[in-house]
Amino acid sequence: MAKRRTRAEMREEFLKLLDVFDYLDLNNPEEDSEVATHQPKEMTKESILADFDAQRPWSHFGDMPEFRGSKWSASMHLQGLQDAVNDSIYFVLEAIADEDNTGPTYWTTLPETYAAATGRDLFADAGNPMGRIKSILKRGSVRTEEEWRLLNEIVCNLDSCILTQPQVRKAEQLMSEYELKVQAEFKK
Repeated sequence: MAKRRTRAEMREEFLKLLDVFDYLDLNNPEEDSEVATHQPKEMTKESILADFDAQRPWSHFGDMPEFRGSKWSASMHLQGLQDAVNDSIYFVLEAIADEDNTGPTYWTTLPETYAAATGRDLFADAGNPMGRIKSILKRGSVRTEEEWRLLNEIVCNLDSCILTQPQVRKAEQLMSEYELKVQAEFKK
């Protein structure tokens, strides 16, 4: 069984991911494209960290009724930020794997520019979703909603060149099995 992380360990991981998220957002030249993170202006690194520390939903969710007065655990914050970072990391993986790539782009050069700017490895900081995806496929089962979302991100991208067609079919099968399992548990 995995060791339960302390709040301090989760905060440290959150800070590392927040640095990645902030770097991706500030350096994205495709601001108006669908791949930009579109971080609201009032959503600063400091405000996100303050929300984490206060265990409240991110401030920019404040107007949404479903978030009013709710508390967010460190795990919820970490998961939300990891999902946001993963969305950008997929573009990096896609650009690198794209055989039709005509030359360097923001996404293909991002690992190098991130390393030059921070002195750290992008995939070590952000996590490499491909390693997790391959371990899920090898294991042959989806255990959590987070794993389902990870597979769904790749499977729903029709232009994806990250997985082979047999891997996509296996991912779809594993996702369907997980959905049936969740539905069965819900009916209990």
